[in-house]
Amino acid sequence: MDTQWMKDQVEIQAGLEEASRGLRETAYALREVIGDTSIVLSLGELYREFR
Repeated sequence: MDTQWMKDQVEIQAGLEEASRGLRETAYALREVIGDTSIVLSLGELYREFR
């Protein structure tokens, strides 16, 4: 494997981790504001679907 491909994979992984963190923070914020865990669960299901 060439080094550029490996660098790209590292960048992609870092981007996915950052997006995951953002989704988790959004879900926590929604849960605090709304107090309804069904929305948080739905966001989690969506995340798993597209992961």
